Amino acid sequence: MPVLLAGLTLGWAGSAQALAQITLQNKLNVQLNLYIDGEFGCGPVLPNGFCTSSVAAGTHTLDARTGGDPATIVATQPDVNIEDGSSPTWTVYYDTPPSQ
Repeated sequence: MPVLLAGLTLGWAGSAQALAQITLQNKLNVQLNLYIDGEFGCGPVLPNGFCTSSVAAGTHTLDARTGGDPATIVATQPDVNIEDGSSPTWTVYYDTPPSQ
């Protein structure tokens, strides 16, 4: 079974805003939904797709959950500090390609 990895890439907008955005990029072979602090953010995200959700600036926990079973967390990123006006991308992927 391949190991699941998740990487967070930070990007900042040119000016400060009251909100930020978070993007889930799905590199798995299953549909995912993005949950922010336990609440639905966006999705479903098809394999090799992405979705973006607005979020208040601050520290959040991100979960990628399977589209077929939203109770199943396949990846989590706790304590993500999202700054005003930022737009980070969270990529969920395998460290090795899944067997076909």
